Amino acid sequence: MPFKKFKTLIEIIFLWIFPIVTLVSLYGEFAKLFSPSMSIFMLLFPALTMYLVVGTGAGYCKFWYFTTSYSIQGVTPSIGFIYSATINLSAYLVLPFLQEYPLIFIGLVGIGTAIFAIFIDIFLLGSGLFYLKSKAHPLGSNPLKHAISYGYWFFTVVGIWNIIGIYLTYQLFLKGQFSLLLLFVLPILFALPFMIYFIKKRNTLKRLGLVYGK
Repeated sequence: MPFKKFKTLIEIIFLWIFPIVTLVSLYGEFAKLFSPSMSIFMLLFPALTMYLVVGTGAGYCKFWYFTTSYSIQGVTPSIGFIYSATINLSAYLVLPFLQEYPLIFIGLVGIGTAIFAIFIDIFLLGSGLFYLKSKAHPLGSNPLKHAISYGYWFFTVVGIWNIIGIYLTYQLFLKGQFSLLLLFVLPILFALPFMIYFIKKRNTLKRLGLVYGK
């Protein structure tokens, strides 16, 4: 673990400072560009969606976990906001494409999310704060190779899927049909495919006798 001696610093920066500073800054920017309520939705929707996803993949299925003392069932409390920060920061950086080139906008958000999230995971894996079970990349292996091995596809899908939800809600906002009540419904609908996938994968591994605990 090349970054183990910097574990506390990495924890403070990536698990707390990064998401808090990013989301607070983006709230003000999105509130000016759209509205305060739309800004709240943009920041909370990915967070709530990914809490459900990570709660299933890490908390229930035990495919990965965080090692902080305050993690609950292997899920760190700030994880949803970390995902939201990477997704919304990526969206903010490519906002000029939103109106005329929505497909390019969505694709670039996916790519940006993957780049930011892989960068973060390299340090989390390399410090021992995060562990994703893998035969090819056991605990203590090269964090760069490990993060890239799953991050390029998983984080891209996560970014694209969440920004599609935000984009569709943005269309409702333009038509005057937006409501923050969507936060009670959409995160569940958008998390459901991931949750079903993880549960089916766990059940398959369990049948094969390959499920192992933390």
